[in-house]
Amino acid sequence: MRLTRRGWNNIIIIGVLCFIAIIKLPDLLRERFTPKEAVTKTVTEQVNNIPNTVFVLSPDLLIQRVVFPRFTLKQSNGQWQSSSKLSISASELIQRWQHLQGTVVDEATISKLSLQLPPPQTIEVLGEQQIEPIRLTVYALPKFWLFNNGQQWVAVSVAADYLFPTSVSNNQ
Repeated sequence: MRLTRRGWNNIIIIGVLCFIAIIKLPDLLRERFTPKEAVTKTVTEQVNNIPNTVFVLSPDLLIQRVVFPRFTLKQSNGQWQSSSKLSISASELIQRWQHLQGTVVDEATISKLSLQLPPPQTIEVLGEQQIEPIRLTVYALPKFWLFNNGQQWVAVSVAADYLFPTSVSNNQ
């Protein structure tokens, strides 16, 4: 029996499909016959292996004033006011900082990064019931921001203008 070109093509296609089925068969069998509790446990373990994200500032903190290197935001009569005109509203900027989250960075990583850290910026956040402000030390690295809030180091990946909006000149 001699096969035509079309016959050989069909044999190759069937062979490739069988090869794919053989490769996928263990996963399909495992998925089909694994109890649901084991699947839930595996998913939970995978979620727990994701690095912990933490807030840079406590989400419960009622912020009254934030002093940035180039401007200051303060709350007056329930409204946020800025010492200079910004490209976004002062209340939106406060919301960004209030909900800012990042990944905790361990001391070993900090000691590796310490030689290449740029000069820091300091931001002071004063809460409603606080005597002393929270001082955030901020380092702008090429791919992320590094914060020290006095308790831990936190890495945050956001654009520069998200945290430090540009000032708008009054001439416009």
